[in-house]
Amino acid sequence: MLSLRDMSISHRAALRSIGFAAWAASLACTESDPTDLGPDPDPLPAVTIEEGMTIGDDVFPVGNTATGGQGDEVNGVGCIASIARHFHAHLSLFVEGEQIAIPAGIGITDPVVSDGYVVNGDCFYWLHTHDATGVIHIEPPDDADYTLGHLFDIWGQPLGTSVAGYTGELSVFVDGVRYQGDPRGIVFTSGKHISLQVGRPLAPIPMYVFQG
Repeated sequence: MLSLRDMSISHRAALRSIGFAAWAASLACTESDPTDLGPDPDPLPAVTIEEGMTIGDDVFPVGNTATGGQGDEVNGVGCIASIARHFHAHLSLFVEGEQIAIPAGIGITDPVVSDGYVVNGDCFYWLHTHDATGVIHIEPPDDADYTLGHLFDIWGQPLGTSVAGYTGELSVFVDGVRYQGDPRGIVFTSGKHISLQVGRPLAPIPMYVFQG
């Protein structure tokens, strides 16, 4: 089995050192033509992410669905053999204002969980999650762009007329700014925060402190 230690000696320690403050009010989305929501309401206190946490209701099982990645290449993304870069982004999902946890083990086959954190597995895709905090690990072998659509394909969940099985009006926010394009095309970059909100959107947008 592929060991977490074999991939990165500092992999688990990265999330313990909080080095990134959410950019909500200061960044603008570059993938589309975002529309600002107007004057910012009073911000919520940023959630400090700790390794192994579960953020939101624990709805989804650990790992990919049966239609997601099972070790074969998915939409051009395969299992890690070499790593050219390693960074993190954050994904949150809300349904009618209630947060749903992004599960651990997305992009990891036969995940082994210890204290809420996936420590081993047979295949680690270039995009994966170790815990249910919403932190996405991006560890590709090249400099190509990888998107939210890639992650959902690996997970085996829809991202279109429904979001992981939830239906309703979808509002998308990138770094706290409304995003008007296709969410499947949102490119992961270091420290980016993506919020998918089905039904009633939240204001202000919850943000997080995590290692970019």
